[in-house]
Amino acid sequence: DSAGEGYPGYDALLVLEMSSTRLVYSNSFIKQLRGYIASEPLISSLMGMTASAVAKTAKRAAGDHRQGRGLTKARCRLVNPLIVLPVDEAGAAEYLVADLGEIVVENRFEADEGERVERFEAKVTAMNLRDCDGAFLMDGVDMGF
Repeated sequence: DSAGEGYPGYDALLVLEMSSTRLVYSNSFIKQLRGYIASEPLISSLMGMTASAVAKTAKRAAGDHRQGRGLTKARCRLVNPLIVLPVDEAGAAEYLVADLGEIVVENRFEADEGERVERFEAKVTAMNLRDCDGAFLMDGVDMGF
């Protein structure tokens, strides 16, 4: 009951925590994967149906959200996501390594002139950026928005 004394201000709670995630971006691999998905009728069809289902669900959730129903409190925390990016498209030995430290994104609901307003906050702590020789381009950067 949203009018009840014990109501926390939202209807569902979603918490996502991931640690030590590593992403190596390789343009050629992404191109191959997209080509494979496009060339396989079954996979392509499944991807299309999934996208349609997600869009339909998002549209319904947005309508509920506007009416103040089905509000979801979300907190996502990523610990030490490591991203390796090649400097050039040829994939030479030069690359940048971004250790994103800890990323926390969460929303909250506040009352503003009698209306419930959703606010988002993102924090990145201890972010580092190194070149392929291990030299720090950025070290221990914290930011929030």
